Amino acid sequence: MNNSFLKTPQYTNYDDLVKLFDELETNYPELAKVYSIGKSVEGRRLLVIQISEGVKSTHPERPAFKYVANMHGDESVGRQLMIYLAQYLLVNYGKDDRVTKLVNTTDIHLMPSLNPDGFEKSKFEGDGRNNAKGVDLNRDFPDQFDRNRSNDDAYLFGGRQPETAAIIRWVLSKQFVLSGNLHGGAIVASYPYDDSRLYVECLQLEACLLCGRGIAPGEAHSCNRSCLNFLGGMQDFNYVNSNCFEVTFELSCCKYPRAAQLPHFWDINRDPLLAYIEQVHVGVTGFVLDEDGEPVKNAQIIVEGIKHSVRSTEHGAYWRLLLPGDYNITTVASGHRLNSTNKARRIDFAILITYQLKQQ
Repeated sequence: MNNSFLKTPQYTNYDDLVKLFDELETNYPELAKVYSIGKSVEGRRLLVIQISEGVKSTHPERPAFKYVANMHGDESVGRQLMIYLAQYLLVNYGKDDRVTKLVNTTDIHLMPSLNPDGFEKSKFEGDGRNNAKGVDLNRDFPDQFDRNRSNDDAYLFGGRQPETAAIIRWVLSKQFVLSGNLHGGAIVASYPYDDSRLYVECLQLEACLLCGRGIAPGEAHSCNRSCLNFLGGMQDFNYVNSNCFEVTFELSCCKYPRAAQLPHFWDINRDPLLAYIEQVHVGVTGFVLDEDGEPVKNAQIIVEGIKHSVRSTEHGAYWRLLLPGDYNITTVASGHRLNSTNKARRIDFAILITYQLKQQ
């Protein structure tokens, strides 16, 4: 395996990150595309590198996955691991079967830093958890238990930090299936809900399944519903407002370890990071089509006994992450009726179910 990027361990600052991502896009034009979802308070771009075979084309059948790191600017390990992961996937494509299969079948989006201002500050001043306006970004998202909660733009974006607003637009516009939110300061994995005043637990896909398989990044010692109880978390926003199931991974007890330790963190997290991405292919997937074979957008995929449903994309594609078991799965779309309800059993692979709807 090619790990040449580890030869001189160092943290990659913002300017060098821009240059590196530009080089990767230039050197791997069919695999990598760099874009920005917005800008930070101080005007730094919130960079994402998209990695997928034939990246310039649309592949409706491929599930979208994302890692977001460094929303707390002083939690630096995840940020550097995303930079390493991007290089690892690209330099080993076509050489390693696992990497090649993952890139050929998955729409991967890696964001090294949601809080580039905080990272630059932490490097020199040692305190960059919050953004440049002193706001904790992981307390700035719309919350499911907010009494004023609504779906209009005034509520979703009003008064939000620019980094938060950028993520909200990204999540709502791109139908991600699975996500990892990378932090530091502990070694633990947590899943929704962060704000659970009613102790409502996530019933979709327990992250303990992932930890039990030994694939949780950070060598998680425990895997729980969020150990903290706080408002405005990004993890809950993903789950409540989109198709995306997000798990938070705390990767290291030390938030900003010495650069010489970075190869160690890469060695212990490389396989778990890959294995977690692979989970986007576990469950039920397919297309929702009308009687003429045209895609049905925004159809609900409903699993009996689970309150949370997912919706089909503009291409009619859907992905439903599920634990092993027997399920009654159906779909509902405005102006259409379903021919039948499917019974599905999922083991450890994705099964394909395509729904054909008729107009009412």
